[in-house]
Amino acid sequence: FLRRDKEQKKPRETGEAWHLLAALLGVSIVWWIQILRSQESLTLPPILFAVVAISLLAHELSQKLVARKLGLETTFKAWGSGILLGWLLALVGGFFPAHGSTYIKQLDWWYEPKRDKTGIVFAIGPTVSLALAFAFWTLSNLTTGSLLVASGRAGYTINIVIVIFNLIPI
Repeated sequence: FLRRDKEQKKPRETGEAWHLLAALLGVSIVWWIQILRSQESLTLPPILFAVVAISLLAHELSQKLVARKLGLETTFKAWGSGILLGWLLALVGGFFPAHGSTYIKQLDWWYEPKRDKTGIVFAIGPTVSLALAFAFWTLSNLTTGSLLVASGRAGYTINIVIVIFNLIPI
């Protein structure tokens, strides 16, 4: 995720939007591999791309907005190794949603009031993902269309796994 400008001699890191796009595409490819392995309908990938986009953006942007409200500056960084591991596990039927993470910039860990704020920032992401998981679960149980049921199940699965993965540090 480095790019070189014409004027600069040293490469610099790409912006946060590129990292979000890489994470979104990385997790979407995991779902596409899963669809190809299970020989599901090929109309499902665009819908799953939308489900993944809603899930990831809601989770990461909620953390960014809460941090901004609390006076903290954050950035999202995609994790290339985690995306690659997710692809490899998808080939054998596994699912690993390690797409990246939101980081708080320039944080002095010895300053107690800011440490309390970081807990709030990192708790809001799993809370939003849990609410989305419930919404997708409700969608999958209240509809009869196969595409809506499949997208509801995928949305439920990805959000529950994101919640569990984010709660590991506890």
